Amino acid sequence: MTINVGETLRMIREARNEKVSDIAKKAHVSPPFLTLVEQGRRQPSLQVLNDLAIALKVPLEAIILASQPENGTMQSSDDQARRIVESVKKLKSLQDALKRELDAHHAEPA
Repeated sequence: MTINVGETLRMIREARNEKVSDIAKKAHVSPPFLTLVEQGRRQPSLQVLNDLAIALKVPLEAIILASQPENGTMQSSDDQARRIVESVKKLKSLQDALKRELDAHHAEPA
């Protein structure tokens, strides 16, 4: 299970019940740009990623760690960052399971 930076940002934003436009404004980026980042079609600079982390009120390292490959070796000593990373990965796993279930249900003849 690999989660890209955009997915991580989207999951955190949605968990905070924030609109794209609100987070974009707080991070001084355009809403279309943030949407493209969340879709994985654009990569933010480290400065923009930091601004997004501040707008989302999460440690930057949580976003980076949640977005590393499953076999990544980076870790955090920050308890909040570790909890956020675990939650994002659990949420991604649940989303993947739901997608598989919906796809399987859709594939079954009515």
